[in-house]
Amino acid sequence: MRKDIVEFLTSYVSFSGTQLFNNDHYGFAEQENYACYVLADGLEGGNAPSPAAEVAVKAAMAAFHERPSLATGVLRAYAQAAHDALAENPRQKNWRASIMIVVTDYEYVRYVHLGDVRFTLYRKNKEIEQSLDHSLGRENSAQDTLSTDRLARHEYRHNLSRYLGQMDSIEPQVSKKIKLKDGDMFTLCSRGIWENCHPADMRMLLDTSVTPEETVDPLERLLADNHPAFLDNYTFAAVFANKVYDDPKRPKRRKWILIGVLAAVILIGVITLLLVLRHNKLADLREKLDVSYISCIEYIEDGNFARAGEEIEKASELADELKDGDKSRYLSDLQKLTESVLRAEAEWEKQNYAEAANLYEIARTRVRHTDNLGSAYIERRLGDCWSYINIDDLLLLGYTLADNGLYETARENYQEARRLSAALRYTKGKDEAQSALEELAEKMNTSAAASADSAALLTEAAGLETSGDKLVEGGKLSDAILLFQLARGRFAEAGDDDSVQRLDDKLGAADMAAQESALAVRDAVSFITSGDALLAAGDMNGAKILYVMARNIYARIGDEDAMRAAENKIYGVELQTETQPVTPPAESGGNTGDSPGADDALPEGSG
Repeated sequence: MRKDIVEFLTSYVSFSGTQLFNNDHYGFAEQENYACYVLADGLEGGNAPSPAAEVAVKAAMAAFHERPSLATGVLRAYAQAAHDALAENPRQKNWRASIMIVVTDYEYVRYVHLGDVRFTLYRKNKEIEQSLDHSLGRENSAQDTLSTDRLARHEYRHNLSRYLGQMDSIEPQVSKKIKLKDGDMFTLCSRGIWENCHPADMRMLLDTSVTPEETVDPLERLLADNHPAFLDNYTFAAVFANKVYDDPKRPKRRKWILIGVLAAVILIGVITLLLVLRHNKLADLREKLDVSYISCIEYIEDGNFARAGEEIEKASELADELKDGDKSRYLSDLQKLTESVLRAEAEWEKQNYAEAANLYEIARTRVRHTDNLGSAYIERRLGDCWSYINIDDLLLLGYTLADNGLYETARENYQEARRLSAALRYTKGKDEAQSALEELAEKMNTSAAASADSAALLTEAAGLETSGDKLVEGGKLSDAILLFQLARGRFAEAGDDDSVQRLDDKLGAADMAAQESALAVRDAVSFITSGDALLAAGDMNGAKILYVMARNIYARIGDEDAMRAAENKIYGVELQTETQPVTPPAESGGNTGDSPGADDALPEGSG
């Protein structure tokens, strides 16, 4: 009966912090020959109650009571029992938790864990053992040699790679067997502790405490003294091994064990060599996978999608060989994103900025599956694309205005196009705008001498009226109204009262049509906004119907840019549903009729 001749003291504290609910749970049991200490941290946060941690702790403790042991397989079985308990919950909820299971026979101690609950063993005020979190933050810190306190602030510290309740089979990590000595102390703590308590402060508390109870109150005061704006659920358990078990029959047993070991050393040597070779191979593959995985993320963050694609291909092959399902799925999403961006980059290089913008829009829909990785680069590229498109539109409108004698307005368009081109270092647009300004200067000099001629005024007015009629046919009502007003002024100056009356009638009709178009645009914008809200709520069918309604309105009023934007949203919804093959939306204007049933879905009274 070992428990009668040892002295193991334990105490703990568990609190919700600044959260509404405490989703941590701690439990321990001390038997005659073994003791078990279990701490679980629910991953659902403290805004809503979750029994995940409590269920996991009780399941692990039940497995311990059934078969107390320090064997590696048995320790893994404790973690598997906790994982199965979460997966088989009657509510069918996606319960998840980090867990640390510590078992001792009062002479040795071992632990098995998944996630970021931490175990630390202290001896003479020094840390001689600490568990390693299963997080991307810890993996990055291992390469960057970050200190423990800096790791507590790492941006990826909560991005766990192993935890209870994950979809694939779990891979619990089991520690080596550690020989305890009199006066050793070990602790278990959730992230609410290690994120807010410096390791040096923890060592000081333990070093100045005689019993584990004496560490609890000072620890809570230490947390409160920092006045954190946000304090996660925290649980801290301390175990003082004041006197550990010392077997008096150990020397004799060691003699016989040594004889047995020597007899089997050759066989074990061969087996060990094979296992070491296999382990080294897997470790080498895992190291290469981690390097390629982190490299592809860094390349995407730097906007180097070509190199990212190469690293993704390498990492995917390694993940498949290691049968790492989580990494394989995430790398597949990264590969799809990279391919979309590279297609857009190809059009960018050809200066096909409209097509590039459409492809970047498609890529933007894919970042939802990659934790928004690469979104900043894509948004920047989209903004540049629309700037280039705006430059071309300004030049085209300037040509039209110049052809119809609106020289000042045309010059303003050319100057704005030149300014934007210079800001973007768009040499082609800048040169074209400069050439247009020079040609316009010649036209203005030529037109100045003939402007006083009444016949020239009538000709100019007629041209303006004709151009306005064409703009009305093209749906550009605001530009048409401007040309009609200018034409009316020319006719009035020339004394043509009949033409003035005719222009007044056209202005009235164009103004009414513009108001109707504005109402239609308002309806379309409302449909787009409502569709975005439905899409965010998961109602993809409802969102698609509203996007189709908006697309039809834009097609009717001739707004091709807005129509293409709506079609891109429709296409984005279809990509998410993945219920049928979809081709990218065409650049040509008008309602193509490619959305069967869309018109039937229009609500009564819609535009």
